[in-house]
Amino acid sequence: MNRLSAPQPQETSDLDSSPTDVERTDGIGLAVAMVMVRNLLVIALVGAGIPLLLLRLGIDPAVSQAVLVTTFTEPMCSSC
Repeated sequence: MNRLSAPQPQETSDLDSSPTDVERTDGIGLAVAMVMVRNLLVIALVGAGIPLLLLRLGIDPAVSQAVLVTTFTEPMCSSC
């Protein structure tokens, strides 16, 4: 063996190939983004659907919409 030869590569263990902090948090960021989009869609549908339903039932939507929208959307946002 020559003194000037290149060092031999060492075997890597599983600890050396562990994901970085950024790679570990990608899944969390994706999950949070999906929940936020879902909540926005549900809240938009409920906020637009309740007044239409109340009009169809002959009830003034301005009187009861705020209470009903809050009742339906609060549990959705609390689940985040």
